[in-house]
Amino acid sequence: MSDYSFEDKMKCAQRELVLRKNVYPARVKLGKMKTSQADREIAIMEAIHADYAFLVACEKAKGCLPTLSDMPSKVTPGKPITSAARQRGIFIRSSRRGR
Repeated sequence: MSDYSFEDKMKCAQRELVLRKNVYPARVKLGKMKTSQADREIAIMEAIHADYAFLVACEKAKGCLPTLSDMPSKVTPGKPITSAARQRGIFIRSSRRGR
């Protein structure tokens, strides 16, 4: 088990995402990185951030247990994961509540 919470990891992923969006265009312009590689790396970090945002939302719902199939498979930029999760009705209430 990690010493860092899902929220800590989500915030770190958000900072890394901002960093990549600020740094990668210059790296592409200098020829140090291909546009396709920059886009892919940013998309992967967006997915990591979305995964942790989903887990944070589940923790805040108290008793909600996500399964791997509930995790978003693709991120829609600009769409909060919590609203997507609510729309899909994927919160599963735990029968272990209060234990």
